[in-house]
Amino acid sequence: MNDYGRKPPLGGLGLLSLGALTTPPNDRPLRLANALRDYGSSLSAVPPRAPAVAPSRGIIGGALADLYRIPEPPRRTLADLYKANKQAHDSLLRVLMGILSKPGSGFDLLTADLPGWSQPQGIEWAATGEGHIPDARAWNGYTRYVFEVETADTISIEHTRKQCELFSAYASQHNGVFVLFVPSGHEVHAQHQLAAWRIQGTVW
Repeated sequence: MNDYGRKPPLGGLGLLSLGALTTPPNDRPLRLANALRDYGSSLSAVPPRAPAVAPSRGIIGGALADLYRIPEPPRRTLADLYKANKQAHDSLLRVLMGILSKPGSGFDLLTADLPGWSQPQGIEWAATGEGHIPDARAWNGYTRYVFEVETADTISIEHTRKQCELFSAYASQHNGVFVLFVPSGHEVHAQHQLAAWRIQGTVW
């Protein structure tokens, strides 16, 4: 025997007989009510599962996304850039001064904008009086050199353009050489930037 009572004989009426024997007409509503009650009890015994929400989105990424906006980080100002790059800039300048002061380099009369060194003389435009102080100055024989040191983050900023434009003009006027000193691996970037600004100079 199976769950539905006696196995019916094979034949065209077998399936109809099976339905009549296993589910009497007057018992169908009661069985349905009991089944629904048992099913509801099984559901109440299991705690409801919390809806899946992507942790990266949360409420902001859901229905309230149009009401809230995550603020963008503040843009860095020139002062922020200078502060963040001060240590890297000074380290690069020390590397440059090590190169220039190495015996046999041919450079002398070195000045650098670093503690312990004589400070470089500032350079200014005659027409406006606007000026800047180079990071280093030196002589090689009868040729004067003007050096500007820039980190990877400051090669392309406007302040660098103004400095390079002034130092390049000064070097050209005095038959000297303007050198832009940058971190290793950023020489091509610096060369392209000087070309875009139409500024004459050498990249180290």
